[in-house]
Amino acid sequence: MSLNTTEINSVKITFDKEKTKAYRNSFNSPCDCQDCRNFYKNLEDNNEIIEFLNIFGIDYQCSDEIFSWELGEESNSFIHYEGYYGVYGYFDGDDFNYENFGIKIT
Repeated sequence: MSLNTTEINSVKITFDKEKTKAYRNSFNSPCDCQDCRNFYKNLEDNNEIIEFLNIFGIDYQCSDEIFSWELGEESNSFIHYEGYYGVYGYFDGDDFNYENFGIKIT
């Protein structure tokens, strides 16, 4: 096991990039439903978040789970998306909240 360490907002994250990459399976392979297509389409234009996820060995097109819901009653209301990615490792600290690239990571 080859562990890497990075620090974000004074939280030390220790992870195994190769095990994180190997975690991908049929459950988190790319999906072609409308929610996933929209989620991935918005991420593909954000090189900063793709590079951030790559630090941990995460392919942005292989989320564990994606949720969406409309934020209003009108047909043209905003849609909120949440994507979940697993990282094989741990962090030192009680809580991890990080906002950057127009995205909140917890």
